[in-house]
Amino acid sequence: MKRLVVFLVSALVLNVPSYSFAIDHDKKLHFGVSSAIGFVGYGVTDDKVLSYTGCMAIGFGKEVYDIAHSEDGFSTEDLVADALGCVVGVESSAYLRGVEILPSFGSDYWGINFKIPLSY
Repeated sequence: MKRLVVFLVSALVLNVPSYSFAIDHDKKLHFGVSSAIGFVGYGVTDDKVLSYTGCMAIGFGKEVYDIAHSEDGFSTEDLVADALGCVVGVESSAYLRGVEILPSFGSDYWGINFKIPLSY
């Protein structure tokens, strides 16, 4: 039975075309811009719910705009990329909230020191 399951899973995985794993440029843009919006949103508001709501509202607004002004129209895949970007942006901003970035210079070196709090 175990061999049959391994065979079926292998057949399904090997049968999937390689192009189905590719992420197109538009989705990368949605993810990147939403990450930036979520990061800045939480940095300004210090409120996760407001940051997530604002970030997704902007993404949804973009999709509504695409209905009238784009050949592709409304895309739920773009909204998924927006949602993932919002999560990465807001959560990374929350994690980095207490981090201090301090420059360090010497006669023969320069660098950056990070002072990271132990509690999250």
